[in-house]
Amino acid sequence: RTQPQYLRSHLFRNHLPAEFHIHPARAAPIAQGIPRYIFPRDKKKLIYGIDNVDPSYKKIFVFEGVYDSLFVKNGVASGTKAITEWQMKILKQRWPNHEIVVSFDNDISGIAAMMKLISRDINVKFFRWFNKNTIAKDINELVLARQNPNLFVNSQILERMVFGKLEMKMWLTLNGMWKEEPKVLSPNKKQNISS
Repeated sequence: RTQPQYLRSHLFRNHLPAEFHIHPARAAPIAQGIPRYIFPRDKKKLIYGIDNVDPSYKKIFVFEGVYDSLFVKNGVASGTKAITEWQMKILKQRWPNHEIVVSFDNDISGIAAMMKLISRDINVKFFRWFNKNTIAKDINELVLARQNPNLFVNSQILERMVFGKLEMKMWLTLNGMWKEEPKVLSPNKKQNISS
């Protein structure tokens, strides 16, 4: 049995030696209405994995889920579809010289959250780990399908999957994934089309 070398050495460097096992049960569908990540109400969401960031690699990849963050170099988890302003502040305070790269799931709500973040005035880049033919919903499912926990540990490969807002919007548009909300003009603001 091969050990996921990166996970074994990086994730557990400050802990007792341990093995990391891939659990296929995580890829099972979640029941409708049951939250995947439970946080106490009225509490600010912490960032899972913030202590495991490699200072020599100047990017931090933010994922919704903890399992997804385990498979990517400098992966952290926000526990929410969109990183909050408070979480961004914490990351920037702790790692001021690192670039924040956000990753979303390959599903309708993940794409919608990505579109919303692209439209906001926030300084982030996007990690596009999927293409238009990818069936896997998230990194965890992709790793399980390919049975390779080291898919996203090479920083050179990761660099080719990081895009700015405009590049990400263009890719989503070209692949039929960017859905603009129809804008309805009020009767007072309608323009004369013939002029």
